[in-house]
Amino acid sequence: MNFDEDRIKEMYKAYVEGTDGRPRHSAAAKREVSLFVAYCSGAFGDNITIQNKLYDRMMSCAVEFEENGFINGFRYAMAILQWNVNLPVALLDSIEKDAAAHQEAYEGVNLPEGVKPKERDSVVHAKDLEGKCITSKQIGELFDSTNAKVVRRIENKIFPSLDKESQKLFECVKMYNLQNKPIKIYKLNREACMIYLKHMEPKKNQYISIAGGYAKMQELVERTFPTEKTVLSA
Repeated sequence: MNFDEDRIKEMYKAYVEGTDGRPRHSAAAKREVSLFVAYCSGAFGDNITIQNKLYDRMMSCAVEFEENGFINGFRYAMAILQWNVNLPVALLDSIEKDAAAHQEAYEGVNLPEGVKPKERDSVVHAKDLEGKCITSKQIGELFDSTNAKVVRRIENKIFPSLDKESQKLFECVKMYNLQNKPIKIYKLNREACMIYLKHMEPKKNQYISIAGGYAKMQELVERTFPTEKTVLSA
């Protein structure tokens, strides 16, 4: 969705009118105004006309900067949502951690009767391990990530390189979170796990966190499929 400058200015106008006269500026901004007024009073104490003109020019300049900041901030926020900007790595890590914490707080499943929501993780894992599979949620935990990110990797990065039969190795299960909204969790058999590991292999030499998750997943594969030997090329 594209917004031209005139439309964003209309949004800014609606934002200002929506405050209905309530304060919309930070304490720091108010302090700067007080300092400016004090400066004018000290420099032109005997000339109220000059003080008022300077104050009016300062406020006009401030409004222009506020509107311009609103426009640029809006465009930048839209670019972030569309992943069209390169954010600093530290900021990306912080955003991902916050998103992971938020998602983990709401992810859930269709629970058996009598099972409390806080017990949902153990229910998911117990059921999946009994079925001799590993879930995308488990993989997310191994890589210090989220189920949603693993699902996106499977669908957007791994599936395009697989034929339809190979895609069937990843079984999609629809569940519901605590807000009763549907979520997807993939169940992986041994072959699917090997495909996932192969996809992650080039990245393990670049990132320590991925190398750690990679090793943990190898161990989980061997524990989950004990009669089948896991062999990966060096």
